[in-house]
Formats: sequence, C-alpha cells, structure tokens
Amino acid sequence: MEDYEMMARAKRYLEELAAGRDPLTGDPVGEDSVISNPRLRRCFRYAAQVLGQDAEREERRFLRARAKEQRERRVNPTSFSREALERFSFSDEPIPIMQIAARFNDLLADDTVKKLCYRDVSAFLLDAGILREAGSGDGKAKRLPTPFGESLGVLVENRVNKAGTPYSGVVYSRSAQRFIVDNIDSILLIAEGRE
Repeated sequence: MEDYEMMARAKRYLEELAAGRDPLTGDPVGEDSVISNPRLRRCFRYAAQVLGQDAEREERRFLRARAKEQRERRVNPTSFSREALERFSFSDEPIPIMQIAARFNDLLADDTVKKLCYRDVSAFLLDAGILREAGSGDGKAKRLPTPFGESLGVLVENRVNKAGTPYSGVVYSRSAQRFIVDNIDSILLIAEGRE
C-alpha cells in the first residue's frame, strides 16, 4: 500500500470519529464515550481535512514520479530492424513529414520505445541540405526544399486546411520517402542528440 493510500484510509477513520461513529464497524459510539466530546470531534474533523490534503498532494507526487519513471524507461530506438523497414508503408502520393514519422512509429514493437518525432526527420533533412530555412510572410521560419531536395522528390504543394484556408505545404514523394527510410540510422542519431 502506498503512503497516500494509507493517508486516505486514516482520513476516513478520522471522519468516522468526527461523526461519532466507530471507524471499524460504523456503529455510533455511546454518549459516554470520550469520542463523543465535541472538542475532540472538531479536532478529528480538522485532522481529517489536513490529512486529506496531504494524501492528495502525496498521490499527485506519486503519480508524477511513476510517470517520470515510465518516461525514463523508454529508450530511443537505436535502429529499426531491416525486417521492420521492409514493412514501411510507402505512399504513392506525396505525403507530409508528420505522416512519414507516424508510419515509422507504426513499425515499433511496443510502447516502451520512444516514438520518432517528425522534427528529428526534418532536422536531418536540414543538415543533409535537402531542406532550407526560409522566412515566410508571417515572420515564422519555414522549411522548404533545396534544389537537391527537389531532385529527390521533396515538393511544395498547395493545400487547403480543415478551415478552408489555402496554404503551401512540403510533401515527400515515394522516392523522398525511400531516401528517408534509407537514412533512418542517421535520423536516429540526431534524435538522440536532441534529447
């Protein structure tokens, strides 16, 4: 039993005492019992309130520590097996980089392995001279294909978002997808360095 669970149990016992009941049986205590003293019952109520707050705080601390432990147990995949890469689902239509990362993540065997982030793929493509950073009208940096990237099949495509607003997006043809799959080990090295 965790500390917060023990504290929650103690709080329930104090609440029963504050209500004038035996905490183990739930039966009312007699008027002649020391527990029936109004001052003691107020103290029990106060102690139950304080203990309840501590129990909640301790539970949050426990849950945060457990989540952190689970995150730390996750490891970056050092590589995808060749067998897994053979199962990569190539698209004949050009697709955005987020879909490419999602397709890699579909190959992962379990949830203990850290997922590949599209930013790591993008960082590799930038380092390899396939993408370049360019300013856009809204003041944000945008990554666009270089001439070398275009020769690999990295394209800029006019699209429309869910709200109906047109925008230009970078998409990756089947040959560009193949290039990314062939260079996954280099991408994973960048991913390890970004952590």
